Amino acid sequence: MSSISGAARPLRLTVMMVAALALLLSFLVPSAVAISPPDPPTVSKVGDSATAVKVSWSGVTGAKGYRIQYSTSASFGSPKFLPASTKSDPLTDTSAVVSGLSTGKQYYFRVAVVDPDSLKVLSQTYSKPVSATVSYPFRAPGDSTPSLITKRSAKLSWAAVPNATEYGVRLATSPSAKPKFYRTATNSISLSGLKANTLYYVKTYVGNTSKRISDYSPENQFVTSGYSNAAPSGLKVVSQGPGDVKLAWTALNPLPAGTKYVVSIATEFIYPVPGREPSVPLARFKGVRTRGPYTTNSATITGLVANTTYYAQVYLIGRQNQRITSSSDFVTAKTIVARGTISGKTTGVTGDDLTASAYLGNELVEQVTVGSDNAYSMAVRPGGYKVLITYTGSGNYASAWARSGKDGGRIPAEASVVNVARDKATTAPTVKLHTGAVVSGIVRDRSGRAVRDVDITALTAMTSAREVEVVGTSAPNGKYILRGLPDGRHWLRYAYSGDGFKTRSVEIVVTKGKITSVRVPPGKASTTSVRDPFTAVNVRLDNAPFRKRYKPSISGTRRVGSTLTGKVTPWLAGSNPTTKASMSLQWKRNGSSIRGATSSRYKLTAADRGKRITVTATGRRYGFSTSSLTSAKTAPIR
Repeated sequence: MSSISGAARPLRLTVMMVAALALLLSFLVPSAVAISPPDPPTVSKVGDSATAVKVSWSGVTGAKGYRIQYSTSASFGSPKFLPASTKSDPLTDTSAVVSGLSTGKQYYFRVAVVDPDSLKVLSQTYSKPVSATVSYPFRAPGDSTPSLITKRSAKLSWAAVPNATEYGVRLATSPSAKPKFYRTATNSISLSGLKANTLYYVKTYVGNTSKRISDYSPENQFVTSGYSNAAPSGLKVVSQGPGDVKLAWTALNPLPAGTKYVVSIATEFIYPVPGREPSVPLARFKGVRTRGPYTTNSATITGLVANTTYYAQVYLIGRQNQRITSSSDFVTAKTIVARGTISGKTTGVTGDDLTASAYLGNELVEQVTVGSDNAYSMAVRPGGYKVLITYTGSGNYASAWARSGKDGGRIPAEASVVNVARDKATTAPTVKLHTGAVVSGIVRDRSGRAVRDVDITALTAMTSAREVEVVGTSAPNGKYILRGLPDGRHWLRYAYSGDGFKTRSVEIVVTKGKITSVRVPPGKASTTSVRDPFTAVNVRLDNAPFRKRYKPSISGTRRVGSTLTGKVTPWLAGSNPTTKASMSLQWKRNGSSIRGATSSRYKLTAADRGKRITVTATGRRYGFSTSSLTSAKTAPIR
């Protein structure tokens, strides 16, 4: 028994020491028990302050103190704290006001449970952060508008800010000058005691007694005048015509006895020379003329040039016609283009498939679709025009020019001139459209293969001027069709849309909507065939020559066992864009082809000894004539 009792005594002693140590740690280290962090806080405004916010959070069970950490960085670089010092008492409520912040900046906030004595963080971590931008409680007013400007006074107005009960005005004679401040309970203020002919810089804001509780409005400027009376205001353009402009402005009520309005109008705005801007930024104009005087608050300015920009202002004159105010703000007015109207009718086909076009010389000025009632109307500037009615449907009708006393003309020279005056309607001759001829056929190359993408154009053959009448393109099988050729002589031009092939032309005659004659220019009979009674015109295109060919050359040692090199520059086919031929080579011995020698290099053999070697380059490309050029002969091979 004694041995067992002696062994248990040290064990009991150890257990007692551990229990005592645990009890001691419970008093010395409160953080030994893990505490959850607070939930993310909320941030709200503090009254009218633009430099403070209220941070609130939910309490944590067992917490005896809190501390707020905040920073302008999301990573909390260079953070600040509330309480700021570790020697301060902790926050015991679940909300606190953080002040001393910068207006307009974004801040990040988070909260932790701390030891009330040392402010050491006891929670596992800080709460999740939240961000907020510190701002004024009111938005800034909009731009201020100056009015009733005299040499000593001016009125400022701006859009009201919802719920604002007071505004402030900041006024200075330069951006760096000491400002003056004014207060008003409304969204306008009359300023007095100003200096004549002086530029002022003005900003407005929402205030509360002497405190600013919004950002400043955008800066505006105004210049006091040299006159005791305010200039007219509210000048605007009411209407604009080709040679006149109507203006109106806010009436002075009452209009001082014996005074009248004068309008000044100019055609050129003078921009300041960079670096030499005037100290007082007044608008300056060139070519100024005055109109008036007027006793009412509107005026129609006549005698202006159409399609021209004008700058207008208004001011007051006194009994002796002396000027008694500065000029109002200017407005820009542009006279409109003077126009008249061409109207007309068509017959022979429904108007939905017709387009009316007005030409001034060779220039297309206006184009409209003819209505279902076969009538059209076009607004154009004054001048002499010719009208073309173009058929756009799938039938065989021929387009025609409007001309008096006859059916429509084929070419512009046959068209009547329609003279249009300003603000007047002129009627063009009625155009009757007739069924035209249909030309079809197949385009092939010299080997009989169909050629696609050939542009076929029908042109008038009545004068030296070739007017385009109808256009078409050959299909992949080489077939084409042109519809609506009017009676008379025509040239059909066949031009390949790519590079290659020579252009071909065929002359035809149309009578009463039928082809009655086909003529191939001399020397071209082999390239064109026709079928009587001229229901088809089949064309065979000749290959085009290469634009530039280059002779090949030979380099290398002229000795059996050595290798010669043949070089050739690819031949030029098209030039826009640049296209080139596919080149091949053939080596020859004394003018006879060497079997299998078609690469750019040739190794001389014993059969070549004493012979002269050449290389022939052959160029090929679709639509071009295949041809060859041979190099100069070498000296006899050794």
